Amino acid sequence: MHAQQFQALLAQGLGRPLLYLQSHDARPYREVILYACTHDLRYDHQCEDSRAPYLFDLIQRTGEADFYRQRILSSLQNPAEDEDIYQMVGLAYLFAQQGDTAARSMMYSVLHDVPPSRTLRAQRN
Repeated sequence: MHAQQFQALLAQGLGRPLLYLQSHDARPYREVILYACTHDLRYDHQCEDSRAPYLFDLIQRTGEADFYRQRILSSLQNPAEDEDIYQMVGLAYLFAQQGDTAARSMMYSVLHDVPPSRTLRAQRN
């Protein structure tokens, strides 16, 4: 599957990328997956739930969870304007649930220091 195809399916939140990674190497899609983890690709934020659980499952299937974890936590530390803090915090939360104390600390630190311009209300309007 071409990276563009994989990216389109991932943006739609479909199960095909999960199934595809069961029998294929995820390395060619690293940047596509990382982008999906750091940016909210949902079409309708009011109708669609958070994709953090879906993306976390995808990350686990890559066999390279630490690769993504490190980059997500790094992005949380100093997020770019177009990156979605809440999705990354959702992923950090899921890592923390597995006992990752660094993810837990980062999650609390970020939520404590979110500037008003990056709040959920400002981000969605």
